[in-house]
Amino acid sequence: MITTNSNKDRKDKPPRKKVEEIAKEYTPGISKLLNFKIASTEEIKTGIEAVRGLVNWPNRRDIMSYHQIRNIFKLLKNANSINDLNLKRPRLAYVGARVKEEHGKVIATVIDELIIQITNETDTEKQTSMLKGLDYILESIVAYHKFYHGEK
Repeated sequence: MITTNSNKDRKDKPPRKKVEEIAKEYTPGISKLLNFKIASTEEIKTGIEAVRGLVNWPNRRDIMSYHQIRNIFKLLKNANSINDLNLKRPRLAYVGARVKEEHGKVIATVIDELIIQITNETDTEKQTSMLKGLDYILESIVAYHKFYHGEK
């Protein structure tokens, strides 16, 4: 009797990275934009390239929709305080969970990590500046998503 190894095909493929691992690749570069007013030119360039890489997802079938990106943007755009931002984290997690595509989960995870960095800051002036940086990052994500994946 001939037996076949049905797991052979699975062993040949590299394991998929977890969402958190992928997000950790982008977060350090993007977080440099949280303090874009005091960041060096090189840090800003690094941050923008990280945003581009995050949005320009290699698997075209696994792209988060423009509507879903806008939902995240609208959710967080009106955060006026650190408490308000913290209170929106569960809704961000919900939006990320509803997205079937891995791309959306990675974007939601990166944004959540940025929110954690902002809320962990003890200096209120820096927090206010970082909130403006988060707005800039969200606008950049929307802009690059439209550029790379917009309707043709």
